[in-house]
Amino acid sequence: MADYMQDGEKSEELTKIGNIAADLQMDEKMRTQAINVLGDMASHESLLVLLNLVANDKAACSGKRTRAKEGERDS
Repeated sequence: MADYMQDGEKSEELTKIGNIAADLQMDEKMRTQAINVLGDMASHESLLVLLNLVANDKAACSGKRTRAKEGERDS
């Protein structure tokens, strides 16, 4: 991200890249590239976006495991 960008532009850019990284319907390669871009930004804000992605991914995985266990008990 260019140094000359205003805070609002940086925030908008982070939001767009974060949305691409979080979109499970998006191609995996594109999502990975978005995650790498966030890491390359090396800013506090980009780290927060990455942490949010991890938290959401962890919650989604936990929900899937819970539903799978409930499905096993119902069988």
